[in-house]
Formats: sequence, structure tokens, C-alpha cells
Amino acid sequence: MDRITEQRSSLAVLLIPLKKYVQARNAGQLIRQGQYERRPKATDKYAGVIEEAVDKSKAKVRAKAIHVRLVALGYNGSIRSTRRAVAAAKVAWRKANESYF
Repeated sequence: MDRITEQRSSLAVLLIPLKKYVQARNAGQLIRQGQYERRPKATDKYAGVIEEAVDKSKAKVRAKAIHVRLVALGYNGSIRSTRRAVAAAKVAWRKANESYF
């Protein structure tokens, strides 16, 4: 096979997947990549405990303290997952409890 034929075949391989997106776009449809169901997080089962602790402390509680409580309840996720969940709960609490002067 000569070089030009190789380039054409490799180009064809690259263009085949694009063809369906171009056809869908021309038909007025939208194909999105990467839309998958969200995998459940380790903290999902303990969201109530996290929200309760954040609410009681008025968003002052630290993630480490909540993590210790969660481990006592059987949580086996990482401290990093706990920190993310606590941060999100604090943002939600602050947004819900904004005061306007």
C-alpha cells in the first residue's frame, strides 16, 4: 500500500464516527457524548446525617468531626469524599439561610 492510500484509509477511519454527528445535526437532532447515569456516591446514604450536623452547627462543623461520626455509623468512604459532601452541604445551607439587610 502506498502512502497516499494509507492516509486516505486512516482519514476514513477518523471520519466515520463524525458522519453520524453531522447527519444528526443536519436533521436537527442533538447527540451528546458522556451522558451517563451518575454513580452513587459513598456519602449518599449519609446525606441526612451530614445535613443535620451542618444545620445544627450553622455550617461551622468541620468535615473531620462529621467523618468520625460517619465511621461510627458504618461509613467506609474516604475523608476526601466526606470533605466534598460537607462542603456541598455547607454551600446549600448558606444559600438557604442567606440574610438580606
